Amino acid sequence: MQNIKEVVYPKNNVFSNISATVKRAILENTMSEEKTCYYHPDTKTRLGCSSCGRPICPKCVVSAPIGYICPDCAGKNKTQEKINASKRDYFFTFTNAFVAAVVLGYLWNFLKPFGPFIMWASAYVIGYAVAKIITTLTKFKTTKALTIATALITVVAIVYNPILIFLSLSDLNIIAILFLFTFAYVGNIMNTISVAIAVWAAVRHLKF
Repeated sequence: MQNIKEVVYPKNNVFSNISATVKRAILENTMSEEKTCYYHPDTKTRLGCSSCGRPICPKCVVSAPIGYICPDCAGKNKTQEKINASKRDYFFTFTNAFVAAVVLGYLWNFLKPFGPFIMWASAYVIGYAVAKIITTLTKFKTTKALTIATALITVVAIVYNPILIFLSLSDLNIIAILFLFTFAYVGNIMNTISVAIAVWAAVRHLKF
């Protein structure tokens, strides 16, 4: 029969490295009966996960806003926090990011004549700004769809800038404007590199 170890808390063990807040929670919320740790079968414990109730020992305890939880519940809570975003959250975030990107994209056109370095550096700033706005306003889980949406906002802000399109409507129809804007970037290597830099910066700095 496997020997069951009883938890002892010397000064230099795992328990000593846990924060004071967690220590207090452990001391105040111990179980009345000793049980075997769910994650360490050879360790007996009086600690329990405040979320699912599983027996846990100081080796696997995770600090939570209230008490302490097991590693599985800690992972679920983190994912849930990131995924639980309403349509209003998405709308607010992407509206702010889009407006900022459009304004920066419009101003970027006035910096283009100052040479490649200024042109590409300012394009990087546009991508960085879009990513930081989305990252700051939300805690959404980074997904492929979210990354694509961020890249599209950056491309539209530079290539099909709504402010420039609006200012051009008095001379051309919308189809002609979109064609000319597309050709201006596809047919110009400097502009193409600028868009690539902006998109790369946006995706690179998209962190949650």
